[in-house]
Amino acid sequence: MKNKLSGKKIIYIFWVSIIFAGQLLSQEVVLERTLPPGWIFNNFYYQNHQNPGLGMKALFLVQDLPEEIRAGGKVARRLQVFDAANNLVADLTLPEWHWFGGFIGNDRLLVYAGDVEVERVEVLDFKGNEIYSLDGGGRQLQQSLLGNDFALTPRLGLETGPISIIDGEKGKEKLKIEPYPKSPPGWPLPGCFLLIGDGYFLTGLGATLFLENYNQPGQKLWMIRDIGGNIQEARILSKDLIAVSYDIEASFRKNEFISGMAILEWRTGKVMFRKSARLQEGPDNFWHQLIRSLSLMMDEDGNLVFTLNDDEAIRIPREKASGPGWNEARAVRIRAHPSQKSQRAAGNEKGRIKAYGKVIVRDYGDFVRVEKRTWVAD
Repeated sequence: MKNKLSGKKIIYIFWVSIIFAGQLLSQEVVLERTLPPGWIFNNFYYQNHQNPGLGMKALFLVQDLPEEIRAGGKVARRLQVFDAANNLVADLTLPEWHWFGGFIGNDRLLVYAGDVEVERVEVLDFKGNEIYSLDGGGRQLQQSLLGNDFALTPRLGLETGPISIIDGEKGKEKLKIEPYPKSPPGWPLPGCFLLIGDGYFLTGLGATLFLENYNQPGQKLWMIRDIGGNIQEARILSKDLIAVSYDIEASFRKNEFISGMAILEWRTGKVMFRKSARLQEGPDNFWHQLIRSLSLMMDEDGNLVFTLNDDEAIRIPREKASGPGWNEARAVRIRAHPSQKSQRAAGNEKGRIKAYGKVIVRDYGDFVRVEKRTWVAD
């Protein structure tokens, strides 16, 4: 009897382990929605970039027409907006060549007309009524990390200015940054521009990085005169941290290309982490491009995730839950679960899987399920 009980205990533990492991790999559902007839999924947006399950969300749909017609862009678009509890709060049909630009607070929507370049910006209420609009000037749209302001920026490094910071509530221009002098050592425009919001913006010019107050133009809160090389790109990682990439060496004559990156506290300019890589042949040649293009994000535990492709990544864990940096010696390869490859759904339907930052969208044609993206050890 004792042996039988022991056997039952083993079986019980075995099944509990399987169930527990399955729960670990199960996806947390962010949103589920049956699509209206005649429309297909195109894109997904979420307001809270730290936790996609919180805050506003939006499904961007296009008419279900042949691919060659949709590729031309001359199709109607539909925007379905959901609150934090996934209640449908807006269902708007947009004209052709109109796109969703983001949320302004919890009661306004930012849309724009154009394609690569923004020709017109419109702010709408949830009924589709225009609150205000303004000329985009062929620039690009950038929302702030904090508050409701947004910016219109040229494609930095490719076009001349100006950069305009817009009051999201009133549609008024708060600050215009004209092109810098083109004669050395000036540059036409910053190598990077990040609108933090609540009065703050960050720019990089050459190798110099600084934080300014756009409510008090000209006031620099901190400056790093040489971050390590000519700045290429900047990205917001969290509500407190930003990442900046720069070229340490870029010589065609020497055939030497070295890129670096730094992670900083945007409020203080304190550098928390650095990494560099040389363009080279071999199994680790991916690091140069990952660093230069800032192909990384921060997960909910504060770990750095460098994405190699849709299915593979490298995770560098944070030293401690509230630690000051990341331990590169403990870096591990991870893979997406499930993979982005097409998978069979119930009823033998084909379900396409597409990644959008910290979420994946399972698209079954007439139904979509949005889930938090999960990574597992490779």
